Amino acid sequence: MLKAVRLARKEIPNLRLLAYGPHKKPGERPIPKGMDYRFSPANDELKFIYASCDAWLFASRTEGFGLPILEAISCRTAVIATPAGAATELITAQNGGVLIDHESPEQMAREIVRFCTMEESEWQVISEAALKTTATYTWDAAGSRFEECLKRGYEIDAPKRSADAHALNS
Repeated sequence: MLKAVRLARKEIPNLRLLAYGPHKKPGERPIPKGMDYRFSPANDELKFIYASCDAWLFASRTEGFGLPILEAISCRTAVIATPAGAATELITAQNGGVLIDHESPEQMAREIVRFCTMEESEWQVISEAALKTTATYTWDAAGSRFEECLKRGYEIDAPKRSADAHALNS
């Protein structure tokens, strides 16, 4: 991601980064020039962080779900994402973001430049699509999907009786 940002800055020299995390410093590396790092922001501040961005970078290699993607798109912020966690489900060309290859900082840089320089009207279309994606991610819908997965898993793993099996009565 940092290499992609360096590449994108060749076309957008004043590109700013905004990040947050649970550590006083974001890892062992120094904070790059032009990055505003927020240490453990309050939950009610997150919506302002996401909403202030032209795009949210999600460069994870592994991820359980990818809640930051859902948080960003619920704030109408497009996401440039690698295919980890729920990214492949949440991000398509029609719903507020783009998927990129894990190993291509050049592709990420191109998308950073594209999102940061697109016309306002085009950005609004993507922003609206991002928000619409979140409509299907409610607690009720998640519970229903989880219940359906459990039912399918049971049907797949349930023992089958053979035709010559006999029931025992007690």
